[in-house]
Amino acid sequence: MNDKKHTILVVDDNPNNLRVLCDLLEKQGYRTRPEISGQGALDNVSKINPDLILLDIRMPDIDGYQVCENLKRNNKVSDIPVIFISAASEMSDIMRGFDVGGVDYITKPFEAKIVLLRVKNHLNLYATKRELIEANSALKDVQENLEETVSRKTWALSQSQKRLRELSCHIQRVREEEKRNIAKEVHDELGATLTALNFDIHWLQCGLTDAPSDIRDKVDDMSDLVKKAADSCRRIVTELRPSILDDLGLVAALDWQADDFAKRNEIPCKFTSNVDEIDIASDQAIVIFRIFQEALTNIVKHAKACNVDVIFLKTDRGVSLQVVDDGVGISNSLQLSVGDNDNLVSFDSKRESSIDPTIMIGTYGIRGMFERALSVGGTLNVESYSGSAGTRVVLFIPLEREAVRNV
Repeated sequence: MNDKKHTILVVDDNPNNLRVLCDLLEKQGYRTRPEISGQGALDNVSKINPDLILLDIRMPDIDGYQVCENLKRNNKVSDIPVIFISAASEMSDIMRGFDVGGVDYITKPFEAKIVLLRVKNHLNLYATKRELIEANSALKDVQENLEETVSRKTWALSQSQKRLRELSCHIQRVREEEKRNIAKEVHDELGATLTALNFDIHWLQCGLTDAPSDIRDKVDDMSDLVKKAADSCRRIVTELRPSILDDLGLVAALDWQADDFAKRNEIPCKFTSNVDEIDIASDQAIVIFRIFQEALTNIVKHAKACNVDVIFLKTDRGVSLQVVDDGVGISNSLQLSVGDNDNLVSFDSKRESSIDPTIMIGTYGIRGMFERALSVGGTLNVESYSGSAGTRVVLFIPLEREAVRNV
């Protein structure tokens, strides 16, 4: 820090005191600007722009206290440190000096070393204060720029996520439509062909009653193969697009799926619903049905469950599907959820776990369930707690315009 760059405004109505102080300070390399009156100091302080003010108190036109008060009311010079230097040595005088904004108080007669030391200290403090203000201002600018950058990047990321999600939803819709078309083709073309073959084989069987046994056995084998092919055809069509979903509606399709799951896997699956029919958008219906299918698939693959409870509820807010099993659950307590207003995935690990939730969300089954829920503005929760058996999957989808009918 270079003291020679500092300018000090010295205010005293006594020319001798003014000269002594200015000589003392100039010998130390300071630039001085003397003023013989308080009003003169107020008039010229903005032009001089000093680094420090030495101010006498008892002056005829306007005393030092008033000068200091006026300085502190002027935002342009209010932060310039003021050191009072006066013969008034009463404690009340000194306290008033600090009350009106002075940073120090030197009594006359003064020691030159004391004056120089205090001047130097307060100049250093003032310089440090200015540096801090400038640093804070620069930091504020950096912070504002950083916030703007983060905000811009966050917005860009959210738009990218939105576009990816829209693309995912579009792909799902196209996939479902393609499945519907393939199922229709398989049913209409292959199903009709197999039915015709079955009629022809039956005609052969009726006409070959007197034929050798090996021929009749061959025809019977052909009949069995056609029946197996027809069963496979029906199964493929059902997996691609269950006709019951289009013919009888969502509730009936869920009930049928639960019953089919129980028969195929010999695991009791109880389905409960507070409505028998519900008018719902086709994309929402297929999302609910596919998530239900995936939840049942996960139970078969991982849960080792003995019982499954399925509850479908219609409320004023929307529809919910809850699938609960009594299987082994997840080895460590974990809660996964997706949805809410920000459409972001959140994780809540109930205790330290060796399982990384992001790995679980990364599996295609669970990720697909989450993506499907988001595609129709729904929320999905997957919960499993160590110490208690089973896993709970809860899907909620808000409905705006639907008609519900109890039969």
